[in-house]
Amino acid sequence: MVQCYSRLLIIPAIFFLYVSSIANDQVDKIISELSLKEKIGQMILVYNSPLEFLKKYNIGGVLIMQNMLKNPPALKKKLDIVQKKIRIPLIVSIDQEGGTVNRLSYMPEWKKTPSAEIISQWPEDSIIRYYEKVAHALLKIGINLNLAPVLDPAKNYAENQTYIAIKKRAYGTSVNEILPPAQSFIKAFSKKNIGCIVKH
Repeated sequence: MVQCYSRLLIIPAIFFLYVSSIANDQVDKIISELSLKEKIGQMILVYNSPLEFLKKYNIGGVLIMQNMLKNPPALKKKLDIVQKKIRIPLIVSIDQEGGTVNRLSYMPEWKKTPSAEIISQWPEDSIIRYYEKVAHALLKIGINLNLAPVLDPAKNYAENQTYIAIKKRAYGTSVNEILPPAQSFIKAFSKKNIGCIVKH
């Protein structure tokens, strides 16, 4: 297990090979064939960039921002071309939380999305159904990693409201309040084969 994690830390983009049907020995073979420069490039995440740049520096992942989603079909087409022409598939990430952090707002059906504060009041099955829809929307664009959910509490050690709470990005104050909706978030995205990275 330690060996597996060490490989994932060296080359984040390989993560998606581990969770796919590709055998570990095939992943090891890919890694063993990479130069040090290529391995370093695989550790880097940049804003979505032209194919030539990504290939030149062996970049492992890109970040999709809100302004890049003004034309989702065009973005999907570009990402598909890139994924076919690079050696190791890219991590295509976004930080789609909802509420005030809504990267999908240019898409009419996603112009407004509920905040974590609101969603935390929903029953588990409703949370999972909603986040499955969000995950499906991301998958259609070509995104395979969501830099969310947020696990920050609504209050700090001094019982003062946190910045995250002010922005309605917190699921609650205690672990017991935060974990259930966050776990539902991750479960929903996992069903669509999209990874999640909890923060902050």
